[in-house]
Amino acid sequence: VLLSSLSACTSVVWFGHSPDRRRKVEVLQARNKLQTVKVDGKASRPYDGVGVGALVFSPDSRRLAFPAQRGQRWHVVTDGEEGEPFGGIGEIVFSPDSKHVAYLARRGGRWHVVRDGKVGAPFHGVFRRTLIFSADSARLAALVMAAPGKAQVVVDGVAGPVFSQVVGLTFSRDGKRVAYIGRDKGQARVVVDRKPGPIHDDVSEV
Repeated sequence: VLLSSLSACTSVVWFGHSPDRRRKVEVLQARNKLQTVKVDGKASRPYDGVGVGALVFSPDSRRLAFPAQRGQRWHVVTDGEEGEPFGGIGEIVFSPDSKHVAYLARRGGRWHVVRDGKVGAPFHGVFRRTLIFSADSARLAALVMAAPGKAQVVVDGVAGPVFSQVVGLTFSRDGKRVAYIGRDKGQARVVVDRKPGPIHDDVSEV
């Protein structure tokens, strides 16, 4: 009945296409303010809200994930299936091979990295646009806030050393190694596979 009422009178909130431009996605809002996501003519169940800014297709255009609100809780809906409820959802990313999905989620004032439905350890925060898969899709890294003013890189759930600032987070081409620049007290070090290198005045690039 609810789906029937939605189709009776809707407006388009947002629309776009998959990376290959073959699939059309629309976020529709009914007169009762409930929203649905419609892909290739098929609509999702209605939600109180849809996080359009985080809606994302997989690289192969076959999968779709988006944040959806029901009451005071948010879920990530992937391929039509809802994930766990959280207080908020951040960035959502697919792996290069489109087989894995990861996202940032807030619960009880702390942030977590969620990979394929598995919720990671809590952190004070996670820096925007630092959630990345390796090129082979096997590994996942994120730059998190260990404490106010303290940053550290977490790779596959394992945390590295703490710095006041971390930049240049990158995987090697084969995905087996990870490196970044850690800065603290006017000094800089290159960290490779969680092992800090020699101290420098500064390092500009890895």
